[in-house]
Amino acid sequence: MKYLAPLSLVAAALLAAPVWAQEAAPDAPKQIQPVPTAEKQPPAKKETADKKVLAVGDAAPAISVEAWVKGEPVKSYEKGKVYVVEFWATWCGPCVAAFPHLSEMQAKFKDKVTFIGANIWERPYNSETLDKVKKFVADQGDKMAYTVAFDGKAAEMDTAFMKAAGRNGIPSAFIVDKEGKIAWMGHPMSMDKVLDEVVAGTYDVKAAAAKEKAAKDAAGKFTELTAKVNKAARAEKWDEAVAALDELVKIDSERAGMHLLKKFNLLANGKNDYAAAYAMKDAMLAEKSISENSQMLNQIAWGIVDPAGDVPAKDRNLDFAMAFAVKANELTKGENAAILDTVARVYWDKGDRTTAIELQEKAVKACDNDAEANDDMKSEIKATLETYKKENAKSGV
Repeated sequence: MKYLAPLSLVAAALLAAPVWAQEAAPDAPKQIQPVPTAEKQPPAKKETADKKVLAVGDAAPAISVEAWVKGEPVKSYEKGKVYVVEFWATWCGPCVAAFPHLSEMQAKFKDKVTFIGANIWERPYNSETLDKVKKFVADQGDKMAYTVAFDGKAAEMDTAFMKAAGRNGIPSAFIVDKEGKIAWMGHPMSMDKVLDEVVAGTYDVKAAAAKEKAAKDAAGKFTELTAKVNKAARAEKWDEAVAALDELVKIDSERAGMHLLKKFNLLANGKNDYAAAYAMKDAMLAEKSISENSQMLNQIAWGIVDPAGDVPAKDRNLDFAMAFAVKANELTKGENAAILDTVARVYWDKGDRTTAIELQEKAVKACDNDAEANDDMKSEIKATLETYKKENAKSGV
């Protein structure tokens, strides 16, 4: 059915995630939004080669702030005690939303954990900034029932923690374990389970460090391979692009469907190697992000049998199209008009006109209960049914 987005756009949709954006104060960095969405800061200045990098398992940087706003000052980490250093700003909505949770956690752990809310990224920094932060904290009352510090213009905490760890959004928290090492870093609303384990002494920092390193390595490899795919595709070096996509499928299982669809498109629409594209059938149907997405399945099938499409009649693999169309129809329990229309087209092209007409009649009826069926779609589906009937009558079948 032609009332579908181009396959390339559908593939891209696999990568999309909901975004709840909130603009930061003028000239200020943007903040992390509710997990897992993050907003980045403006591009940072070029970094030097000797920049310190902070990772899980490393010794926590020293605490050095311009002023303590609330609670007892923390000059150093006490062995055997756990600390949570959390970064925030007065203009950061998600930061404010996290204050009560941090307070609840401080109350829960009492003297076993010291929470430090380090204020950073205020704009501008002048003689009034500290007073503004103090008033803001006072206005929060019990919502900020933990120690609060002001990093100040020197930004020593920001540099030692945030920049060194490559974290460019707030709120952002660091858990420092009983040995004074960074046990975890991330959004404060996601740290509960880890903090419980760190306090109990059951958290494996070495394992966490290895996991984080593996994730960073994978992210680097993902960026490298993605660039290689795009460069090779632009140069029409299809085999190089396909090889890189195969590697992406291995290291990036969460987006395997997207990589497989891109490979299918490159083989069929770029290299014009339809045989190789159709040979991907089992791999594509084995990927849940494809096999459990009725619209995706329908788009793939329709892309092959679309009479006005780009696939030459001689290169249309109807068995391939049938596998995807039938699966889509099963998922929608035979109630989606567009999908029924696609299945009918595959049967029609395979020469089974009786079944095609039966399915097209079902498609016409399904339009009445299908919220996605607009007037144009209904008219086209009905017109297609009339065409099938006329062509069938001409053939004398």
